[in-house]
Amino acid sequence: SKDPTSDRMDEGTKYFPDFPDALINLIVLLTTANNPDVTLPAYSKNRLYIIYFAIFLTIGLYCLMTLFTVIKMNTFKEFFTTSMQNSLFRRRLAVRACFDILLEREVAPSLRTTDDITISLTTHQPSRSTAPMLVVTRVISGTNLPELHKSALLDILTRNNQRNSQVTWDMFSTAMLSLDADHPKQPVEHHEYSGMWAIVQLIGVSKYLTWFGNAIGLINFIILVIEGGLRYHPKFFIIDIMLSNILFAFCIYYFLEISLKLWSLRPKIFFKYVFNAFDAILAVSLFVLHIVHWSIYGTLSITQIEVDNDASGTASSIWAITRIINLFVVFRTIRSMPHFTNYGIIMGTISDGMRNLKAFIGILICLFYIYAVLGMWLFHGVIKVPTESDIVNATCGSYQQSNYWANNFDDFFSTVVILYDVMLVNNWGVFLNALREFSTRWSQLYLVSWWFLSNVYILALVLGFIVELFSLNVTRFEESGFSQEHNGLANTYFVKTLFHLFKRSLKEPSDEEINQGLVKYKQLYDNRQ
Repeated sequence: SKDPTSDRMDEGTKYFPDFPDALINLIVLLTTANNPDVTLPAYSKNRLYIIYFAIFLTIGLYCLMTLFTVIKMNTFKEFFTTSMQNSLFRRRLAVRACFDILLEREVAPSLRTTDDITISLTTHQPSRSTAPMLVVTRVISGTNLPELHKSALLDILTRNNQRNSQVTWDMFSTAMLSLDADHPKQPVEHHEYSGMWAIVQLIGVSKYLTWFGNAIGLINFIILVIEGGLRYHPKFFIIDIMLSNILFAFCIYYFLEISLKLWSLRPKIFFKYVFNAFDAILAVSLFVLHIVHWSIYGTLSITQIEVDNDASGTASSIWAITRIINLFVVFRTIRSMPHFTNYGIIMGTISDGMRNLKAFIGILICLFYIYAVLGMWLFHGVIKVPTESDIVNATCGSYQQSNYWANNFDDFFSTVVILYDVMLVNNWGVFLNALREFSTRWSQLYLVSWWFLSNVYILALVLGFIVELFSLNVTRFEESGFSQEHNGLANTYFVKTLFHLFKRSLKEPSDEEINQGLVKYKQLYDNRQ
């Protein structure tokens, strides 16, 4: 028999035979992926060896990697704060330069009634400190700003300038600051009916109708789960008759609910909401499919013909398609989330994140493309399809035994799939070992560098951005006193750009700094027309 002492000395040689292999496997272990694969061969005989791995993960993962993530997030926030501070300075500089240009303009006496800005404004020497109100309003009206911002600017100027026709720098800068304000979502005004129809309309736009519809959708989903659980019950055909009739009754309710809302809000306002369009498509699709199924088979429940057609697992029958589409009713419950403050914060964070994560997503897509092309150049044709004998003799859990051979570098799509799997660090130790086996040891640097850039760096920055965005939304809700709109929805705000995300930590530039900046653009004053 083999000496037990020799067995203990040989422990760990599979994953720690030399320094490069030990380093790569510790990196894999640091991601907590393939943890048993790396650790079990090293302490199967002597269980105290687990202390080594526990200390390594405690220091490396829970201390150093967490600290590294915090440092990245703080560096990211500091960098963007500096960038946004420069952006704020450029904004204030542009506003001041705009006002200085307006000081040089006046409306020609003979053209005060025309709406054409280009022909109604003339140039004069700037010998005053105020701009004519008529000049400012005509310039603002001729800009490409959204109507909401135009009206806000004009209202502020009119409200602060009721006694004279001149605009001071303080008034102009105050009005321009409104462009940086967080605008609550404006309630949509709908057509008002009268008499008895006003009561019907009130029901159609009521939040309680939405809540009732969401409850119906939840019951609908539960019935679908019950129907799926009884799919192979001996009396399923009899049970499905009752369940199908109930589901069709729900379908009729969805159709009537959407019709009522469409009539109450009018199509122009109704389809402004994404969930309304989703509900309309879902209700019409379910209604049409049920009618088609009934017209063909004379019943709403499943038939033996459909069971035979779906025996291969294709789910191509009308009954199966109807049930698959019916599963989407569970998304109706998402509409209730904005009615609750905590869920409103979460939904606002998701919505704002989707609008402002374009830069990170763009960087990640570029990295995917670069690494995919590089991977095809380096490893095209390296991974071969294993034979049956290779699979039989392969080590359990290896690349060959797990039948991972389709994940190769022979085309762009499969390369992207490998990169995606490694980014998720899901069993990526198998990919590292396979790439080394089919190529060279240095090829592992390709996947390790990809893991570091995509997972450790880019995704960590995305996490920091989302955390900062969530903190901002919480602060805004606290400042608004967790108030709700007239329709019961929690107040939400648009975070339009990254500037609006970080502006709370920005410092307004002083007049001296702005004047120094204007000196660099002196040609604005020397190029009068």
